[in-house]
Amino acid sequence: MALDLGDALQSNLYYGLHEKPERDLVTSLLSPGAVFFDLGAHVGYYTIAAARLVGPLGQVHAFEPLPSNAALLQMSCQANGFKNIRLNRIAVSDTTGQVTLQVPNPTTHGREASGFPTIMGFFQGVDSITVATTSIDEYVEAHHLQRIDLIKMDIEAAEVLALCGMVKTLTTLQPRILCEVNVVRLKDSKLEADAIHRTLFQLGYEAYEVTGHTLKKQVSPPTEGIANYLFVPSSDPLLGDFEAISFSALSARKQGRQHG
Repeated sequence: MALDLGDALQSNLYYGLHEKPERDLVTSLLSPGAVFFDLGAHVGYYTIAAARLVGPLGQVHAFEPLPSNAALLQMSCQANGFKNIRLNRIAVSDTTGQVTLQVPNPTTHGREASGFPTIMGFFQGVDSITVATTSIDEYVEAHHLQRIDLIKMDIEAAEVLALCGMVKTLTTLQPRILCEVNVVRLKDSKLEADAIHRTLFQLGYEAYEVTGHTLKKQVSPPTEGIANYLFVPSSDPLLGDFEAISFSALSARKQGRQHG
């Protein structure tokens, strides 16, 4: 991967200190030929891993609006020779158009600033650029996609907008969703703490919190803090009636279903 080690977040990527359980979960869920969407791809931590997993018959669709991040991701795609990645230098929202992307800088927002750009407008005193947006429903239709296995979202409270723009996709294709739920950012955006959970519950999804290398079923949405959740359609056979399941057991269960 091409990384700027002067950025604390990217340095953590280099040393394997960033969201290792979440990336291991992606590894457990993706198989050759799968289709993966990375919303808020940053410099490609999930995109690059997914491209290797899904192989030449699979697809990775990465969305990253910050030019400096997208440039590093493009370098990594080229360095690895991946042909199965479609890099979209745009933000994901509820509609196609243009929007202001707020871009924090390291001086005022710390050395992990490359991970915090947002279209939600809650930062003060930051740089801003105009970027294109798309909804997932419009993107899926435009690219004639008939399958999405997993969507990863980490877009600083804009997940709520993204969900509004993918209702048709979620209803028809029923992908699994790995999503960061940052209650602080949701409240900064004048949204309710349960906005993401409520939307997905209404669409027939169930929530499992990523706790270490275990998924634990969650009935009540969070009221504070930051956590990552795997949302799955209630009809998804992979998790069954488990209240908790380890990633290793999940991977074994997936392999058993593939070979059964």
